[in-house]
Amino acid sequence: MKIEDIIKEIESCEECKKIFPQKFRKRGYTFYADHVANYEFMMVLQNPLFNNKRHAAEKSEADRASSLRDRIKVHQSFFSRWFLSGPNKSFVKRFLELFKEKGLIAFDNLKDYVNGQFFSDFYVTDLIKYWCYTKEIKDNHRKHAIKHLRKEIEAVKPRLMLVFSTRVWDVFLKEFESEYNLQPIKGWKTIKKQGDPERSEKKLANAHGFLFQGRYDKNRKFFVLPLFHLSVNARYMLLRDSYFQYMKEGLEDYLKIVVKR
Repeated sequence: MKIEDIIKEIESCEECKKIFPQKFRKRGYTFYADHVANYEFMMVLQNPLFNNKRHAAEKSEADRASSLRDRIKVHQSFFSRWFLSGPNKSFVKRFLELFKEKGLIAFDNLKDYVNGQFFSDFYVTDLIKYWCYTKEIKDNHRKHAIKHLRKEIEAVKPRLMLVFSTRVWDVFLKEFESEYNLQPIKGWKTIKKQGDPERSEKKLANAHGFLFQGRYDKNRKFFVLPLFHLSVNARYMLLRDSYFQYMKEGLEDYLKIVVKR
């Protein structure tokens, strides 16, 4: 399946018209990848955050694009601006430098990287493709959207998926745990022991940064690293520097397994 096929399927989805509010569909959707081949990493975010001023500018440019590839470049450009905007920049810098430190990516200049090679190293996607406020998203929206995400995963077959935010992780685990035999490599008991005893070990508050392993088929494994929202707010409001410590340990576990192979 090609990117064009995935996008066409979303555009022609009759069930989407029944499930998602008209205001979602009127605002339109975003897509950041122009191919599906040769990605080691996939980033799964919840939704493109709706902002009237930014949305108007991005949609205007995207609507004027002469081809699908040009339209995707517009969305990439606006994503990069958001990625490196304000306090997010220091967070993103540390996030990507962890990948660089582990030899998973390479760059000299952060801005140049995020505006270029980043989109070749990471397949970036949203669970909900439509522009919307997070508070507008209902459980049935996520439940339906995971069907389209499944098509992307099957097409890309990344080796490592980074799944961001509590709600995305909840629906992701519920959908794929049994199908892909998705399990933490250190075991549920370890997560339970090291986490908040008042919460389920399957909740992101406990699972953040623990590496999970699944199987596309009997011959091919993949890995998932659940993480809190890709935002400086997650670092300062939820886990402080432990965000990166747990993430670092998860990447180290990933490398131990991948290098052995």
